[in-house]
Amino acid sequence: QFDCREMWLHYLSLIAEAVREDGAIPCIAPNAKGFLDNAIGASGWADAFLGILSDYYDFYNDKEVIKKYFPIAEKFIAWLDNHSTNYRRNTYCFSDWLSVNADLVEGYGDVDFTVFDISFYALDCLWMQKFCKILNIDGEKYRIKHERAKRYFLRNL
Repeated sequence: QFDCREMWLHYLSLIAEAVREDGAIPCIAPNAKGFLDNAIGASGWADAFLGILSDYYDFYNDKEVIKKYFPIAEKFIAWLDNHSTNYRRNTYCFSDWLSVNADLVEGYGDVDFTVFDISFYALDCLWMQKFCKILNIDGEKYRIKHERAKRYFLRNL
């Protein structure tokens, strides 16, 4: 109903400003230093940056925004590769806090965190393939990463 182009561009810039040097994306942006540091890179929350980029492109067909933020997306995937063990991120996972079995004290449900982590990793790789195609860049490495994540998921979960 409304043209939200400027709002999304502003929000993408806020996320980009909050990205750490090592490529980790905070779970919220703007980010107050020290706030939820244990959740930097959290599944779904950090990955939203790539999802917003993808949706933004779908709505506005703006290749320049993909081009501008592609290096951050690449750095985030590298961060995921370096801060995960068998696709399980070495950070807090919010999980399914609306699960009927949610622990109200700890704030998470009965879903294996690895399900969230690997699912978002695989989705990130699909988004990266899309960005590569838009930018006419070889995205084969992201296709391979996606296939490996999918195979791991099917074999282990």
